Amino acid sequence: MSEQTHDNRGSVRNIIIFVVIVIAFGWIGYFLAQDGTEESRQLGLLLFIIAPVVAMVLLRLLFGDGWKDLGLGPHFKGNWFWYLASILIYPLVVGVVLLIGVAVGAISLTGKSFGAYLAVFGAQLGAVLLKNIFEEFGWRGYLTPRLDSMGVKPLTNHLITGTIWGVWHVPYWLALLTPEEISSMTPRSMSLFIPMAIVGIIASAIIFGEIRLATGSVWPTWIMHNIDNAVVVALLTGGFITINRGEFWLTPGMDGVLHIVLIVAVGMWAFRRRKKG
Repeated sequence: MSEQTHDNRGSVRNIIIFVVIVIAFGWIGYFLAQDGTEESRQLGLLLFIIAPVVAMVLLRLLFGDGWKDLGLGPHFKGNWFWYLASILIYPLVVGVVLLIGVAVGAISLTGKSFGAYLAVFGAQLGAVLLKNIFEEFGWRGYLTPRLDSMGVKPLTNHLITGTIWGVWHVPYWLALLTPEEISSMTPRSMSLFIPMAIVGIIASAIIFGEIRLATGSVWPTWIMHNIDNAVVVALLTGGFITINRGEFWLTPGMDGVLHIVLIVAVGMWAFRRRKKG
């Protein structure tokens, strides 16, 4: 048996361990939340959030994956374009969805000021900064580069990462968010929201993964993740818009069809640009 075959078997084993840990932590959190107390829900939420980093550290420290491809360095030199893209992509995509929604009468603006939106955006941004370090150093700090090191093709890499990333969220949506938080984010039933949101996360994994591969750093994807969360959550929970109809197509969240289509298009553009560059 060649050394390369041995290395690939070890890598597959480690990725399976990673998946088992992150999925298990999420469902342990789900069952803790069934206790019905806020303390149990918060403990379950903590286990869910830390799972990707716990798995990453365990595998890099004890199972031979090492730290070389962690992506800890910012790698600013030569990557200014990707950092700018990480800031602008989600505001632009959500802005296009809003413009089309308002133009066809599917979305109405409630008249609250842009200054009020910025205040809510800032609060949401502050709330997700730490949480997204745990996410990004798991998904883009471990799974994406480890699949890449195994020779997995980029789009297959993003599909695998996005599917696991999406499935990991299921107990979060089912039990670790409050009913009020869920209802403020989507008008859909869970039976429709969950598959649509998983598709939306797989779409997001393309652009997240491409920026990670292009820069060799987790930090631009962390920036993009923070802005994505803050832009969308502030808009949906702050009372700035009303969705009159067509929510299946035109909700600005990750479960909206137009949002998903645009993110896939941006991801494929990034893929082509990285390959040419």
